[in-house]
Amino acid sequence: MTENQTQEEKAGEEDLPADGVESQIDDLSPKTRSQIVQDFIRSRVVRWSAAGVAFVGAVSFFGNFATIVSMFQPSTASSKQVEDLQSELAAQRLMIAQLLEQTAPSDPAELSPSRVAERRDAAMRVANADPAAAQAIANGDFRTGFRALQARADDLSADAAIAWRDLGALAYDRDPAIALEAYQQAARIDPGHYETWIALSALEYEQNGDVRAAKAAAASAADVADDLDKRLTALSELAFLEFEAGELELARQRFQQILQIVRPLNEAEPGNDEYLLILADTLEGLADVEAMLGDPNAARTSHEEVLVLRRQRLAAQPDEPARRRDLSSALESAGELALEAGDFPRAEALFAESLAIDRQLATNEPDSLRAQRNLAVSLEMYGDVLMELERPAEALSHYRESLQISRLLMASHPLNAQFREDVAFSLAQTGGAYRAVGNDQAAKATFIEMLAIMRGLAGEQETVLRGELLLAEALARTADGTGDDAYAEEARGIIDRLKAEGRYSPEVRALMADAEAILYPAP
Repeated sequence: MTENQTQEEKAGEEDLPADGVESQIDDLSPKTRSQIVQDFIRSRVVRWSAAGVAFVGAVSFFGNFATIVSMFQPSTASSKQVEDLQSELAAQRLMIAQLLEQTAPSDPAELSPSRVAERRDAAMRVANADPAAAQAIANGDFRTGFRALQARADDLSADAAIAWRDLGALAYDRDPAIALEAYQQAARIDPGHYETWIALSALEYEQNGDVRAAKAAAASAADVADDLDKRLTALSELAFLEFEAGELELARQRFQQILQIVRPLNEAEPGNDEYLLILADTLEGLADVEAMLGDPNAARTSHEEVLVLRRQRLAAQPDEPARRRDLSSALESAGELALEAGDFPRAEALFAESLAIDRQLATNEPDSLRAQRNLAVSLEMYGDVLMELERPAEALSHYRESLQISRLLMASHPLNAQFREDVAFSLAQTGGAYRAVGNDQAAKATFIEMLAIMRGLAGEQETVLRGELLLAEALARTADGTGDDAYAEEARGIIDRLKAEGRYSPEVRALMADAEAILYPAP
């Protein structure tokens, strides 16, 4: 929903620097680099002469590992100690680079700038304080390394919160359960640390599925925020979680509260990119809430403003992938509303522009899982518009291209439930297009394959409820595509059993509505 959330809601998160993990070390502020190097030197208990004092001064001035190493040009037999330090510094630099590489997510585009900085700083501190644990993680032995860091945090007192936060930052993308525990410990020891609560909110939601705990953490982040930008970020996270919890009116009020703060700031500084971003993200969230509350006109108005803001940000930096992803996402959201309103020509234009952006991003980022998945989704959504325009042959071509990409992603990551679900949904759309062009045999085979995938996924979803609803929709589509009413009866049984079980999130209600629309088509 926002640039720092969601994963593929196309939240325009930044990619890692083009130069790779080594450049992250060089990106540290001179003060931070100088302190780290000086701590490293002190830990080796080197006795400094006048030349040594000059060296420390140079470290403070240059603040750069490469500069440090280049300063040591041995000229006498007594330079052996300097040579040893040279080698040690170079070895630690290599270990830090490996540590950053090992703890990064599989797709660099999924890592936000704030997490890049947190993980980098943690890697520096851990490499200096516990080289054995750092080396284990750098070698890919996460179990040994993370356990050592846990033991270190347990042994510390005043610095325990920092140690727990370092563990959380390094484990976040490799072992979220350990990261969650680490940030919980850090919050208990140091409840006034803003970044701890932000990380804890995300992990409580993503790892535990505990919206209530995630909301409490986001509220704590808002309470301890020491500047306006941090408070706005925390309030945005809180609004998103209220939306996910089905508390739509609360979410709308929260987004409107943020707008009341940001609009005057943006008017006072119209070129401030940070305010433009917060304003666009907030309006996008508000539009989603308005659509769920049954106010499509308000949602369309909000989305139109989002489009203007996304285009304005992209015009300022046209080559930045995150801004292009943001615009593509906004185009798709506006296209969905146009589709629901029956404005098919506008919907086609919006989806076509989004598809062009995603195709170029996928070409530029062939190794990015997110870029490839975004392209598959865009192809599928454009196919949906073509079906509404009664151009099924064109739609089938787009669906098949989307399916091909989704199959490749599933084949390369066979244990990833999201990629298998993507294949299943792509098969459903492809099967519908086959029926529309009169190829009933291909349609039936496609629906049967989709159902087999969904049956396997039903027990692997984040919640049993979501899995059952996805299975119900798959059964309904298979019944519709094959004419076998036994599938429909099974789907009705699932829906009837779940309908009376209480209050659901917007996503769950949408899944239930999708299945019912297929089972009980309007006359």
